[in-house]
Amino acid sequence: MSISSIIKRVVDKSLATEGFVRCKSKTPNLWIYERRQGNLSCELMFQKNYDSITLRVYASQIFNYSFDDFIPINELPPFLLNLYRQNVTGFLEYSNENELELIVTALTDFAVNKIVPLFDVIIRPRKVLSSETIALFNELQRELSTKIQQYADMFIHQYNVSYDTEVNQIKKRIKYVEILLDQNRDNEMKEMTRMFLTAAAYLGELIRQVHGGIWKWNKNNVFCVSITHRYVHPNILYPNNGLVTDDWFPLSYLFNYWDKPEINKHTIGYEYQILLHRLQIENYYEQ
Repeated sequence: MSISSIIKRVVDKSLATEGFVRCKSKTPNLWIYERRQGNLSCELMFQKNYDSITLRVYASQIFNYSFDDFIPINELPPFLLNLYRQNVTGFLEYSNENELELIVTALTDFAVNKIVPLFDVIIRPRKVLSSETIALFNELQRELSTKIQQYADMFIHQYNVSYDTEVNQIKKRIKYVEILLDQNRDNEMKEMTRMFLTAAAYLGELIRQVHGGIWKWNKNNVFCVSITHRYVHPNILYPNNGLVTDDWFPLSYLFNYWDKPEINKHTIGYEYQILLHRLQIENYYEQ
């Protein structure tokens, strides 16, 4: 049985009940299922790459997600998680038709249970991409760059927090900031400028003091905490003695979370987990 036959047999009926229709694809090894709402759409795409397959999600053909972007890595179903850890590119490898069918079934079930319920969130236009929001972001990062300590101290005094040196405590502080944003979601974005500034300064200082680094404008003119560290790999010899630089963008992450907190990839906690992975403090894929 061909891969196309397996996908159509397993996926068509399950996604049809959720309002998705299979579209004709001009690209080989790509199977597209689309659901529309007015002029907005969500596309679930099964993509084959040699002897592996993955699921991607497109919002109105503009913004795309991988299936593992929707929930924390350790909340993936065990079957998918085990396969994912073998190839962290998101492509799940199979060696025969039975394995392929199991993977397609698991991805389809995941789509129905975890992705489809977020349909309205996925297709919702991203506020952070509007010209008004971009202008506000640029204004706030210029303001932040001149008064980092002042705004960080304001957050500390207002919410009675401190600078913690334990990674688990930092995770709790980040979660606390996310809760504060959730509690104020009915406010207009312009009403949130003080919270954006103070929380960004506090989180940036927290990261800088614990993991090192400096505040700077990066090459894309975004204000961030820049951390230079040594990256060690047992099988790869990196140039510059393994010295690499990773940037952390607290104000950007606050804006992204404010925009779509329902999707794991947009959470501040996710961004911190990725930083810990890059710093080789924790393995994100082993969470």
